[in-house]
Amino acid sequence: MQAKSTLYFKGLNGLRFMAALLVVFAHVPTFITKTSNPNIYDFRPFSFFSNGGLAVDFFFVLSGFLITSLLLKEHEESGTISVKRFYIRRMLRIWPLYYLIVFIAFAVFPILANIFHLRPDPGLSVPQLLMYILLLPNFTFIFGPRILLFPLWSIGVEEQFYLIIAPVIKYKKKSLALIFATVIIVKLFLNFFAGQVTPATTATIIILDLRFEAICIGCLGAIFIRSRYKYLLDKLFGLPLQLLFFGILFAVLFFNKTLPAAGIPVISPLFSVLTNRIYNGVPMGIVFLYVILCVSLNKRSIIKTGGKTFELLGNISYGMYMYHVMTCFVVIGIMKRFFLDIPVTTATIMCYLLCVFFTMLVAYLSYVFFEKRFLNLKKKFENA
Repeated sequence: MQAKSTLYFKGLNGLRFMAALLVVFAHVPTFITKTSNPNIYDFRPFSFFSNGGLAVDFFFVLSGFLITSLLLKEHEESGTISVKRFYIRRMLRIWPLYYLIVFIAFAVFPILANIFHLRPDPGLSVPQLLMYILLLPNFTFIFGPRILLFPLWSIGVEEQFYLIIAPVIKYKKKSLALIFATVIIVKLFLNFFAGQVTPATTATIIILDLRFEAICIGCLGAIFIRSRYKYLLDKLFGLPLQLLFFGILFAVLFFNKTLPAAGIPVISPLFSVLTNRIYNGVPMGIVFLYVILCVSLNKRSIIKTGGKTFELLGNISYGMYMYHVMTCFVVIGIMKRFFLDIPVTTATIMCYLLCVFFTMLVAYLSYVFFEKRFLNLKKKFENA
């Protein structure tokens, strides 16, 4: 089997949308619980509704795979990499919506909070604003809680990683696998020592949030499918391994709270590692990478996420991730004002449906009327 040389990998938009949806599910109960009015069921004790962190790690692996693929392809075709054009492409894809969200949080949301009688966000201080402007959102917790702009921490991690990746690939192409593997090993050691510190300190929180190990797993995947070992893809995509890896993914998504504590020999210790934030960036990163490669490169994949519908949903996944906290905040604020006395089951269904619907609606409108303008401009800086 030959790895595709195109930058388009089928099915990945569908996976991207599913990951974004998991993040929304995980955060809906953050703002309203069965102890508030209107009361809804808090599903966070259930495994499937607590996969926000895993979904973000999937985004990291996917991003590392795609960005490294893009840069390697550019190097193969032109013999070099235009670092300047790479930075411009990243800015046009990430920065417009990123800074729009920051502007809405600091300038627009306080007005909406007064209109809908929402509680103010305590995480909108001047020092935090400076951190957001400097693309250091993963450091803003130092100056207070992160609520409306909480999702931006992962954007900061990616931008900080990609600040150095283009020059590294350009000048150290022959040593890339070693470099990425070294980053993973060093990061695991740092995670281990950070995990020993109780209570957590500013430094340990920053270390554990800096998920470079997950991004590097994706980077290694991009190298692998262009290496002399790519012939192994046929064997890796066999049905037994598909059942193994997709089975692990399914088990982690639906039983991440029960299997680690079940006391089952081998299984429980394994899933304790797979669900432990200190260590799981690498083993779950490998699972995510397998899913990415299988869905995008294997015609016999047992999971299919292609088609026009998934393509559209994948296009709005970045917006879903960025807007979902704000839309959930507003939806729940409206429910608290106008739907105080409805039954808990009705309130729960209504809350989840409205949060998902308006998150997707806002993300779609943003994509069509705002983001696409910059995406069209971004095409001018892509390589012929």
